[in-house]
Amino acid sequence: MIFLKSKISIGYKQHGYGIGLNFIFWRRHGLIDSQHIKESKDEEIIETLLAIVLLEDFKKSKDKLDQLYQKGTKLNNQVENKVLEFGKDMLEDKFRKVFDTIDMIFNAVNSDFSSFLFNNERVSNKDECFKILFLAVYRLLNEGFVISGYKTVANSIKSADSILNPFTQRGKIDYNKASEAVNNLYTLLKPTFSKKIPKKLDKLEEDIDKRLSYSKIEMQMTEFKIGISDFASDSINYKCIHKIVKTLVAMANTNNTRDKTGYVLIGIADSKEAYDNWYARFKEPSVVINQHYVPGITCEAVKLFGKTDTNSIDSYIKALRKAIESEPVNQKLKDYILENFDLFTYHGVELVILRSKDVGETSLYNGKKFVRHGNETVKL
Repeated sequence: MIFLKSKISIGYKQHGYGIGLNFIFWRRHGLIDSQHIKESKDEEIIETLLAIVLLEDFKKSKDKLDQLYQKGTKLNNQVENKVLEFGKDMLEDKFRKVFDTIDMIFNAVNSDFSSFLFNNERVSNKDECFKILFLAVYRLLNEGFVISGYKTVANSIKSADSILNPFTQRGKIDYNKASEAVNNLYTLLKPTFSKKIPKKLDKLEEDIDKRLSYSKIEMQMTEFKIGISDFASDSINYKCIHKIVKTLVAMANTNNTRDKTGYVLIGIADSKEAYDNWYARFKEPSVVINQHYVPGITCEAVKLFGKTDTNSIDSYIKALRKAIESEPVNQKLKDYILENFDLFTYHGVELVILRSKDVGETSLYNGKKFVRHGNETVKL
């Protein structure tokens, strides 16, 4: 089960922009301290959740956990076989969506699991309460339900103290009661979810989903920008646009065998710090996809142009296109960028997509050649 542990446990550092321990999922929600992360407590939680999801009769104990970790044991083999049967990519995707959903629930009330439910107090077995929440949300999502109001769900969870509080007492956990608690929380939360109408994913949506799952070393032809303005002054930051266009030039000069087309996606945070700065200005919740904050461009557009959402986005696009037109880039690439300029609704928020590719000649910015080395833009 290393694949799931590395991509979900360690992956919250990897896919969460490579930031420090305090900002990966477990620390962000006050669930595990740095020392326990070093002792692989996060992996233990993932192992347990996997076993509960895949094996109907699994009950956690020290002996069972030892068997889960030990290669070749009956329990380890059972889980490995179930992972293969289920499909490891699908299982990883389902788990990641639960983590993203939990992030968005507490993000909607500008809080986190521990602060919102326990006032950030030191209580026992918070990880057990988290598992109960995870399994209830997993079941709802797996049955095709979606959240229509994240704040409503957060407040429903907060009202579930009679379900969760018994597990915060010191002492041995009764896992039969924990299973009952999952069912009770599922029943409590179900009215706050609605049935999802299945839809075929747009090819572009699939492509963005894929790029959001990339690690930093895979980001050669992908870059995220949370916006194009200086949030402090509510004015367009033309230095930011210069950097975006240099990146597009660099992508055009880079031979990547997997991603032939480069994307700069505006409306997605490239770091937790960038999102925190955005939130300090706009005070709005963000969609979270693959542990990336995706607030979109609408709030920024309204602040910049002070109109209705639709009119402000139109003005935003015109201003960005005009700025790109004046950039010192060879005409062939500039034409490609502007012709393939896209506004796309992604998970309910608006993104700007700027594309780049080899246009059959060396692309230059102000007479200089740039290329991509990993996720960096480098001048040659």
